[in-house]
Amino acid sequence: MLNFLFWISAALSAPAYPVSEWLAPADHSTLEATEVRWSGYTFRIVYIGRGETAENWSRRITTWSSPSDIRGAGSLATKAARIKEAIIADCPGSRSGALRLFTSSGRPAAEFWIACDLYPETGRPDHYFVRMISGEANLLSAAITYRAPPTTAQIADASAYLDTLLICTELTAGPACRSVPAPPRTTGANVR
Repeated sequence: MLNFLFWISAALSAPAYPVSEWLAPADHSTLEATEVRWSGYTFRIVYIGRGETAENWSRRITTWSSPSDIRGAGSLATKAARIKEAIIADCPGSRSGALRLFTSSGRPAAEFWIACDLYPETGRPDHYFVRMISGEANLLSAAITYRAPPTTAQIADASAYLDTLLICTELTAGPACRSVPAPPRTTGANVR
C-alpha cells in the first residue's frame, strides 16, 4: 500500500489540481472518519467502524478523489490495471480477481479484488475490494479492506456497499454529501 500511495502522490506534476468531486457513504452512522487528508493532489478519507482504532480495525473503507490523469493517459481500464499492479507489488504472493468494467451512476467504472495474506508492512492480512469511477473531472476510488479473509457474506456486503457510494460535488444537496468532509478548494489548504 505504501508504494501505491507514494505513486499516487508523486504521479502528478501540475501545480494545482482542485478536487471537485468525491465519494460519500450513503449511510455512515456506524463509521468514523479516522483520517481526512489532502496529499499530493489526492483527497482521501479513511473510515473504520465505531469503537475500532486506526491501528486495530476489522474493516476499513477508504475513498480517494484525484485528478482524472492521476495514472497518466488512457482509459479507466488502463488506470485501474496500473493501480491494481501497484497494490499487488506491495504484497508479494498476493492473488487478485479479474478487472470488471461496468457503468455506475451512468459513468464508466472498474472493480477488482486483491487478497494479500501477509501484508509486509503490518504483518497482517489485507483483503481489498476496489472500485474506481470516472467522474466529470476527477477519478473517484473506494476500497474496502478486511484484516482477515472475508466470508462469503462479507464479499457480498462489500460489493453492495460500494453500490451505495454517492458521487458528491460542491453543488450536491443531499445530506450524505453534506455530512462528510469536503475537499479543500486548493492544494495548499490544510485538512485535518
